Amino acid sequence: MQTLVLLTQVLKQNKVRLTTIRKALLIILLLRAQPMSVYDFQNHLKKQGVDAHKVTLYRDIELLCKVGIMREVSFTDGFRRYELEEDHHHHAVCTACKQVFEINDPTLEKAVFSLEKRTKKLHHFANLSHHLEFLGVCTHCFGNL
Repeated sequence: MQTLVLLTQVLKQNKVRLTTIRKALLIILLLRAQPMSVYDFQNHLKKQGVDAHKVTLYRDIELLCKVGIMREVSFTDGFRRYELEEDHHHHAVCTACKQVFEINDPTLEKAVFSLEKRTKKLHHFANLSHHLEFLGVCTHCFGNL
């Protein structure tokens, strides 16, 4: 599990200064369970009284991705979101409200890994990876339909 101390150590190792906005981004990432867009980050920062320009956020997020703290996650809804660089997992996206839910299921991971391994062997792929996304309507939105 990531902590603020570990993440700031990664920044130090990469000679990246810990600014107010970067620290706030790290704290938000540690507290949130789902990937967030730049707009989500901007709104959270605003609520904390931190005024961050969108260009600054894009630069800081790109830098945090470059040093391996964050990763970009793209979904079929067209929105780019970002999350902590942690263990591999999949997502479910509500097609109504666009909320993203993490799916951490060891049985699913084992099955997908096995399929990836078989596909790699059968079709002679190198560096094969996958992106699995479930689409549906969350219970909150389903109740409002």
